[in-house]
Amino acid sequence: MTLRQLVRELADRAAPGSERAGPEVTRLVAESAAPSPELAELLESGLGALRRLGLGVAELGALPGSRAALFGKALERADAALSRANLRDERGDPWLAASAVDDQTLPGVTELAVAAWVRLGSAELRLLERLHGLLRERGGGVSVVFPGLSGEESARAVEAEQGRLEARWASANDAPSITREAERAAASVKLCVRRTTNMASEARAAVRAVQECLAAGGKLDRIAIVPLELSEAFLEELRSALRSARLPFSEPRGRPPIAGPNVHATLELLRLVGGPIRRDALLDVLAAPGLRPARWFGSDGRRGLLSLRELLARTPVSFDRDGQLLLERARVLEQQRKRPDEHGAIGGLTRLLEDLMRIGRRSTRAALVRDFSELVAELGLLELAPRTLELALSEHQAGSPGLLTALSDDGRGAEALSVALARLVDAAERLGLGDEQVSPLELSRELTRAIEGGGAARGAARAAAIAVAQPSEVAGLELDLAVVCRASAACFGKSGAGSAQ
Repeated sequence: MTLRQLVRELADRAAPGSERAGPEVTRLVAESAAPSPELAELLESGLGALRRLGLGVAELGALPGSRAALFGKALERADAALSRANLRDERGDPWLAASAVDDQTLPGVTELAVAAWVRLGSAELRLLERLHGLLRERGGGVSVVFPGLSGEESARAVEAEQGRLEARWASANDAPSITREAERAAASVKLCVRRTTNMASEARAAVRAVQECLAAGGKLDRIAIVPLELSEAFLEELRSALRSARLPFSEPRGRPPIAGPNVHATLELLRLVGGPIRRDALLDVLAAPGLRPARWFGSDGRRGLLSLRELLARTPVSFDRDGQLLLERARVLEQQRKRPDEHGAIGGLTRLLEDLMRIGRRSTRAALVRDFSELVAELGLLELAPRTLELALSEHQAGSPGLLTALSDDGRGAEALSVALARLVDAAERLGLGDEQVSPLELSRELTRAIEGGGAARGAARAAAIAVAQPSEVAGLELDLAVVCRASAACFGKSGAGSAQ
């Protein structure tokens, strides 16, 4: 099992009846404890760091300085809010798990080996020490196993972490053992660095490297593409390049809920509600494949929609507070046509802006979610038309799975969006914030965080397929090729103070 799974099981046992608070809850708690809304995200991040370090209100109260006092009061208010709702912040679960180790932990286990591919925090180390004490009573113990890497840079990194643990346990009479795998020669590892000009060329370069490896006798399931920056923009370019090359691939991390075009358009629509109006975001909404334009453009909706998209693309206004300047410029361009407003583009834009302003007033989260959900339902953004599914299936049979993949992404994303909206309303009620009024922009930020907390559904690790995965998912595997993408100076730690590990 993973260490995270073990932590969750032990923490659930240590706090029976309490539930783990998702990020949408911890963000609301931070907003209620912060001196101003602008500091909520910073405070939420700081409280998370304190919980990971195991610092509570008592420890902060013993520290000098106004900053410790500020965080101590915020942490106390956050703990009280979570306790009233019978919730707990899972970022403190490793410490809770360490306190839960007893004779019933890991029954029948005497030896525990931990693969030290990542830096272990103080809470995880405390948990391993408690487990070691338990397993020693059973005649076994805990072993921390480091990879046997050779080469100056990799060896230095492993030795530094190994030295840190040895120093921590140097004075202990009976500490976990620290071992290292047999050293592997680095001479067989061939390193090739390629520079590219943009994301599309980088994706094509990654696919070329894969094709060269396959031509030399490499195996599909021993090839991994490892993006250091998991931006959806690059991943879409990579997926497109892999499909064009007809190479099977899988994403063990799963695709994010916002990958679907209609889900993306729905989130953009929420950001537009109440302003400011961004022309490009508005075009994204109008280009959504599932959009039913009848609400804004009447019975001849499709022609009116296309006409408005053409007008907006020519409009020089890219940012407008309430959309009125954008509307005025669109009117001017429409009057320059030979047959102005033939398809009702201006009327459609007017009704669209009225909808945005109507829902854009501050209200409770429940009311905003209800009004916005009703608008999305009438626009059909998250519904699947039978004709669209039929077209996707026919294209898939013809060897073009792109539309079917997009529909699959939208299906998962719509479910994640629905769950996130319900969680936001439920979190506000549980924390006693049901009557608090928020703006659509604030709701949009909270929704984005709630969707991230839901997590991407983990995809199937297909056999005979290239893995598109994070570094931690392929570290230690025997591979014929690992293509590391999106590597820049920002991705790596620098020497000196404050360096990233």
